[in-house]
Amino acid sequence: MTWGQALNKVKYELLMLLALVGYATQYYLEVRGFSGRQINLLLVEPVYWVLVVCSVLLVIQKIKAAKSSVRSESTESDLAPQALNSDDRRRFYRQAAAFSVTTLLYVLALSWFGFVTASFLYLAILTYLLGARGVWLTLVLPACVVGFLYVSMVVLLRFSLPQGILI
Repeated sequence: MTWGQALNKVKYELLMLLALVGYATQYYLEVRGFSGRQINLLLVEPVYWVLVVCSVLLVIQKIKAAKSSVRSESTESDLAPQALNSDDRRRFYRQAAAFSVTTLLYVLALSWFGFVTASFLYLAILTYLLGARGVWLTLVLPACVVGFLYVSMVVLLRFSLPQGILI
């Protein structure tokens, strides 16, 4: 299999990754023009470069995986995505809808409940809806993530997060 055929196999995943890196690059370039450039770049630049490096590594990994997954006698039909059976397709659409609805409700609840409560509920509900059933993944991990974000943003960096009726 040639590199072109491998790229064709994973082109949609790579397009999404390219869109993400493109948006991050636009944001990074806008932040460079702000006043208080030093502080803004201290927060954004490391995250941006980690995203770029991880994206390049992911592209290389995806292409290598695509090349190795296809037999040497590949035909054009091998490059088509494999068909899902009806149960898998229904589960996929159900999970996609659950993710979309949960994310929309999170955005709406952010100003009413506040960052801490809304983020904890969002992460807990989303992990449950996507298949996690253990207490650790469903409750403890979201609490740790939200606690880390709160301490790093409010306590250390002194940013204000959306506050609502709860916190």
